[in-house]
Amino acid sequence: MKNYYSTANINFAEIEKEAAKLLQELFPLCRSLSGDGVRKTYDVLKNVTDFNLTEIPSGKKVFSWTIPPEWNIKDAFIADKEKIKIVDFKNSNLHVINYSIPIDTMITGKELKPHLFTLPELPEAIPYRTTYYKRDWGFCLCYKDYQKINDSEIYRVKIDSALTKGSMTMGDYIVRGTSKKEFLITAYSCHPSMANDCISGVIIWILLLKILKNCALKNSYRFVIGPETIGAIAYIHEHHRALKHVSGGFVTTTAGGTGKVGYKKSFNDTSEVDRATREALVKLNGEILSYPFSLQGSDERQYSAPGLRIPTVTITKDKYYEYKEYHTSLDNLDFVTSSQLMETFSVYVRVIQYLEQNVTYKSRTPYCEPHLGSLGLYPTTGGAINPTNDKSDTGTITTDDIKAMTWILFYGDGKHDLLNIAQLTGIPFESIYLNYRRLEKHSLLQETR
Repeated sequence: MKNYYSTANINFAEIEKEAAKLLQELFPLCRSLSGDGVRKTYDVLKNVTDFNLTEIPSGKKVFSWTIPPEWNIKDAFIADKEKIKIVDFKNSNLHVINYSIPIDTMITGKELKPHLFTLPELPEAIPYRTTYYKRDWGFCLCYKDYQKINDSEIYRVKIDSALTKGSMTMGDYIVRGTSKKEFLITAYSCHPSMANDCISGVIIWILLLKILKNCALKNSYRFVIGPETIGAIAYIHEHHRALKHVSGGFVTTTAGGTGKVGYKKSFNDTSEVDRATREALVKLNGEILSYPFSLQGSDERQYSAPGLRIPTVTITKDKYYEYKEYHTSLDNLDFVTSSQLMETFSVYVRVIQYLEQNVTYKSRTPYCEPHLGSLGLYPTTGGAINPTNDKSDTGTITTDDIKAMTWILFYGDGKHDLLNIAQLTGIPFESIYLNYRRLEKHSLLQETR
């Protein structure tokens, strides 16, 4: 029999061990929009818990987009006249521009340089670049190696890649709850060896799926994983009718850096997922670090498009664009650790608990407050300014409990939920929920949706 979802039932020490193992297994894999690196990534994830896989064929039209050819790569290098490799794909899969066409030729340094990408401001870093929708090729390298390229010398350039009529692999799974409410949890699996951007979110995605599959839930949770942008577009193309009923969502990414935990707001920062996230950040960190909604980001802009309008947030620890290691080889396992990842994971699991416990309700005694004293919910001795510590059938009633119950009854008009009340009153959600249950037990409240 499944237990109801509660953060108290999560073994965080075991989860952290699993996260550490996944970081080591996933980091070396050469991922892209498609190909064997993505499939190997999903094989690793399916060892944690199973989910459905779908192969979407190359050339398929999804709205105005087309699924690109499948891309795979075996090797690549730039070698000088002494056959010494200046750049070697085997040392870092970031060295080749993702989706580069195959090439094997001799070329001068001057002809080669337009195909090279580097970061003079980070001379030790290899940048990350792609050419998904334009047939081209190129290499990324650290600036000190770029300086070795001589305009007049001849170099051998080889990229042993293949663009074929294959497919793009995506995964999904719906964890069913008892109510009609559904939330979306997505991750993208297309970035190669970058630990914070991509891998951290993929790990949180699979660990949340594992936990929720083993719980009795009120809400349903739709898990989706695939390449960024084109994956979300393809999934929406196939499932847009079902997605119209989704109440809110999360894009799990950049969740394991060295900075503070924060969140990127959805386009509607009064949404349930925004409010639950803010409440969880205050509970766990005592503060809210937030970033405004922006279209410069990830798949939230697809799921928030006019036809869906799903409020979608990202809980983050060193958000994309906000750290110097972003989209470089410095976004590695020195930058991301399992303990850092667990800080963000703790916020996610707390948010889900709040979504599970959140209720919109109305009072069954709407014309005045009920006589709580006759129910053991209010002190029987009057006159004290701050009545406290009377016993009830659900434990000691404190001044804070009485304050929570009176506010809950006051807002019992069917227009407010428990998260609203917590944030309107400043009372912690846990106290609001506990006292809601006290009142509900005495049939003083009725859930409306």
